[in-house]
Amino acid sequence: MVKINVNKELGIKVPFDVKRTNKKVEDAYTFQLETARFEKGMDEFNDKMQAMSKTESDKESDDDSDNQNEKMADEILKNFEVQRDHIRKVQAYISDTLKLTKKQKEPLGDLEVNETSMLAAKICAIIMGAEPSDIEGKNAPEA
Repeated sequence: MVKINVNKELGIKVPFDVKRTNKKVEDAYTFQLETARFEKGMDEFNDKMQAMSKTESDKESDDDSDNQNEKMADEILKNFEVQRDHIRKVQAYISDTLKLTKKQKEPLGDLEVNETSMLAAKICAIIMGAEPSDIEGKNAPEA
């Protein structure tokens, strides 16, 4: 069993006791895999957008330009969905791992995206065996 303190992030003073079960460790790996796929997808999206922009400047036909603009718009829409879904998955990982109540989940919506990702990574690291004091030390400002 590990203790996970989220007072700083969510304002919940009592640390959560979380068993390091096979399911929790598997969920941590799934979260890491999701994050890696998301980051890879963002890199691929940026590469596609750059390639489409270069191709767009080389095109002269209006029909080709319209087709390219439509492809770009579709890629952008897909990317927005991927980003929204990723935020939802990160919040769900936190909520499910800590078994947050509806009231305890509310502050998650008010965290900045980076803070939410950092909290999920912290929880994942603790579940995977890192010491909470080591993790807190990494995020602390240097003297």
